[in-house]
Amino acid sequence: MPITDPAQWQAMRDWLGSADSRALRQQVERKIMRSAAQAESVVQEYARFVYLLGLHPQTVTPPPLLAATARLHRTMVSAPFPAAPFNAVDAPPGDAGATAALYAAEFGAPPDPAIWHGPAARRQTRALVAALTGLAALVLLGLVAQLTGLPLSPEVWLTLLALGFGLLLVAAWNQPLRRKWF
Repeated sequence: MPITDPAQWQAMRDWLGSADSRALRQQVERKIMRSAAQAESVVQEYARFVYLLGLHPQTVTPPPLLAATARLHRTMVSAPFPAAPFNAVDAPPGDAGATAALYAAEFGAPPDPAIWHGPAARRQTRALVAALTGLAALVLLGLVAQLTGLPLSPEVWLTLLALGFGLLLVAAWNQPLRRKWF
């Protein structure tokens, strides 16, 4: 990871181990996300975003989930936060592509799309996963039918496959990776 400011990044890593960070994880889990693992990922991405915000305060734009996390954190801050210009999360949206490029340059990988997209984009991603799972289930059904000699008419197979591929095409067309953040 090519970190530009190791001292500031170390401060963020120290914060991730702090009681303030643990309290934020609990609040994110309770108010924004559904699981501890998701809350952990959101808080880690939030720390990365705040680090970028400290380096490029005029350039970076928070995605909706991280802006909500920052607003939640602002209501509960009990200790000084490293490089925390909190008012930046309330600024009008800037260039999301520039933020993603800065993130990729700083951390050596693009931002996690599960966190850096809005709720609609996350729903669309879940729709794609559901369509792919449905197609996998159809293939498994075909294998089981073939192995057990279960008779399924060609019309049933054609209808099921057409429905599965239709859902896959609709879900793939609406993917967030085609739009806003990349």
